[in-house]
Amino acid sequence: MAHDRRQRLRSRSVHPRQLHRRMAPLLALPLLVTLLSGSLYGTLQGFGLEVPPWLLDWHTGRFGSVDLSPWYSLLLGLCTLTSLASGLLLWWWPGRRRQS
Repeated sequence: MAHDRRQRLRSRSVHPRQLHRRMAPLLALPLLVTLLSGSLYGTLQGFGLEVPPWLLDWHTGRFGSVDLSPWYSLLLGLCTLTSLASGLLLWWWPGRRRQS
């Protein structure tokens, strides 16, 4: 009876790889927005082209009526640290490497 219960609990647990796969797109979104908007801003300015005002807004976390700018730097930091921790967990997780 106890063996069945442990097996059911183990089957419901989330493997770190599954957790990483679920979190990665959500965590990558703000990082990608910041990366792309900053790169595009620098490129446009470098060529002397007019930079659309919304580009800097997106880069700093202002998305139309949604203003995340007071917390956007914290959000980016937390996304980066969570991605790093998740990746390191996978790196050190037992059974990561297959023996030949």
